[in-house]
Amino acid sequence: RLDEIRPWLSRLFNKIDRHHDDIVQVEEFEMHDADVAIIAYGVTARSAKSTVRLGRKRGLKIGLLRPITIWPFPKEQVQQLSYQVNKIVVAEMNNGQYVLEVERVVGGRCQVVKVVHADGELISPEEILSHLEV
Repeated sequence: RLDEIRPWLSRLFNKIDRHHDDIVQVEEFEMHDADVAIIAYGVTARSAKSTVRLGRKRGLKIGLLRPITIWPFPKEQVQQLSYQVNKIVVAEMNNGQYVLEVERVVGGRCQVVKVVHADGELISPEEILSHLEV
């Protein structure tokens, strides 16, 4: 019954809002001087980290923001990133739902590009690298 469920949902969402900063976790890799950032989570973050290493060897200033928790969304970290870089590449193994949230939070401050696979095939470092030119 909705009259019973709504108070519980409200309580849960309020609890998440109150503890947002304790829940949200991200890892930054080579972001200190990055002009381009990759946002990737889960198994795709491994390919993204390899992309950063490969790109850095080629002289590119790229870094990785890896959300450890994908919800609640790391809004503050992505907003800050949008002021720091010229481009954000979002690599994800689905139809691009996460990139929509990134675009919303970035608000046009920098270019956002998606690299998506919804077929179960892993995204390779080379594929991510092909989207990095500023």
